[in-house]
Amino acid sequence: MAEPDRPDVVAGYRIKRADPFIRIVYARTYKLANRIFYGLRVRDVDCACKLFHREALEGVRVESGGAFFSAELLVKIGEQGRSIAEVGIPHYARTAGSPTGARPSVIGRAVKDFWMLRLRLWANADRARRR
Repeated sequence: MAEPDRPDVVAGYRIKRADPFIRIVYARTYKLANRIFYGLRVRDVDCACKLFHREALEGVRVESGGAFFSAELLVKIGEQGRSIAEVGIPHYARTAGSPTGARPSVIGRAVKDFWMLRLRLWANADRARRR
């Protein structure tokens, strides 16, 4: 964040994903859909490592409370013309708890939120950005 180019957001990406094969397939499909429909060009939208300058979040309202949250946040920040820099971080296999990202209910909600934002942006982009 202190680099001379002073990005508004620094988003991490997992250097080598330590996930089961099916989660990697889902992640790549999701990344492609975000790139095609939103122009979102980050390597790993769901990597939890993100730093924001406070100003980058001003006026951004995220409606998704599920798996689409990070993507919606980055899409809306990008729509404001903010810069996003990326940095690689290590990723380790889960040692506790259970993953929920591949559950049909989680995927269904993410798909619903994905298309709801896309439709709102097509219908009235200015209003969708402020919403």
